[in-house]
Amino acid sequence: MFHKKFIFIRPFTFEGQTLQPNTELTVVNDKIYINGGQITPTYYYLFQDIVEDYLSGRDKSLIREITILYNKV
Repeated sequence: MFHKKFIFIRPFTFEGQTLQPNTELTVVNDKIYINGGQITPTYYYLFQDIVEDYLSGRDKSLIREITILYNKV
């Protein structure tokens, strides 16, 4: 099971929309969530590329991985 959480460290603009710094990006298996809301499948490839670039080390300037807290009350 793939479960990672990231935050944007600088503004990200796509198709006239802007995601501000500290916007949360969560990936659970093949689903992608922005601030807890699932994105439309139209943008999956865009955000998958961002995450893959980060995990491979090609581009770490846009997002940063954060720790997922388990057993949080």
